[in-house]
Amino acid sequence: MKNPLVSLTIFLLFFATLLVSQVQQSSLDRPNFIIIFTDDQGYGYLGTFGHPTIKTPNIDRRAAERQRRQESLTQSGKKLIPISLMQKLNFAGNMLEVTNDGGERFAVMSQAALYSLGLGQIQQIGKHSTIISTSISTIEKSGGGSA
Repeated sequence: MKNPLVSLTIFLLFFATLLVSQVQQSSLDRPNFIIIFTDDQGYGYLGTFGHPTIKTPNIDRRAAERQRRQESLTQSGKKLIPISLMQKLNFAGNMLEVTNDGGERFAVMSQAALYSLGLGQIQQIGKHSTIISTSISTIEKSGGGSA
């Protein structure tokens, strides 16, 4: 019977070698995204919302850019309809407004997106376009898609 200590040592050496090669490889490649994890993070802890000591320059810059875009869209006569995270996850952000040759406007979206909207949001969209929705649940369940 083999000595379990030798087997464990060989396994640990193999694992360490694998880990070192991964670290060396990953240090060569720069990531193209950043994930930020926080715990118990509230709006009040961000510089952009006026926290006196915590500095969040990157988040502040993105918040200022969002504010400028919102103001630009509002000044151009566009109506902004905010959506929640759950609505986003139900593809409510994947709507498309199209116009036919007669000048009629249609807001095209999936049924999941339509069903995630509140009555006020549907009424706002309905003021500007006729809503057309269809089920594309197979595409959405497979990880994405839009109407």
